[in-house]
Amino acid sequence: MKLPSVIVIQEDNQNDIAERLTNLGAVLCLGRSSELTQEKIESTVVKVIGNPDLRKSMSESAAGICDGKGTKRIVDELESLI
Repeated sequence: MKLPSVIVIQEDNQNDIAERLTNLGAVLCLGRSSELTQEKIESTVVKVIGNPDLRKSMSESAAGICDGKGTKRIVDELESLI
């Protein structure tokens, strides 16, 4: 789904996926919620809003990861079991 995202890590089990998505350019990660500041949120939002090339790049990266058809694949698989 071609949606640029800003994410926050809530729990340790989210570290790896946050790092991978960041490295792929699909998201901007603000880090752990316990370390979050208003200034960091504001500067990141301003960065995304003010940079159409960044949003386009993030959208393209996200589209390559998620096609938006996962629910259909799950339903199809479940129906095949019935």
